[in-house]
Order: sequence, then structure tokens, then C-alpha cells
Amino acid sequence: SSEKPERGTVPKRKLQRKMIQKRIRVSKKRIYINNAWRNILFYLGG
Repeated sequence: SSEKPERGTVPKRKLQRKMIQKRIRVSKKRIYINNAWRNILFYLGG
């Protein structure tokens, strides 16, 4: 793998890593919201 990326282009690996990090951040936020809702419903129902 001695291929050098062309000038002005971001290597694919870095791009993929950024996308994955963004996805993880979004899913974490979603999980946090879901947990918050679960707690609220639990308190209301309990």
C-alpha cells in the first residue's frame, strides 16, 4: 500500500473514520434521548 493520495483529496480512510465518528455521536445522542424518555415514563408510571 505505497499509493500516495492525490493532492487536494482526503484519503478514503480518514473520510470513513469521520463518517463513523459522526454516526457514533448521533447514535449516542439517540440512546441518551431514549434513556431520558424511559426514565420519564418510568417515573410517571411508577
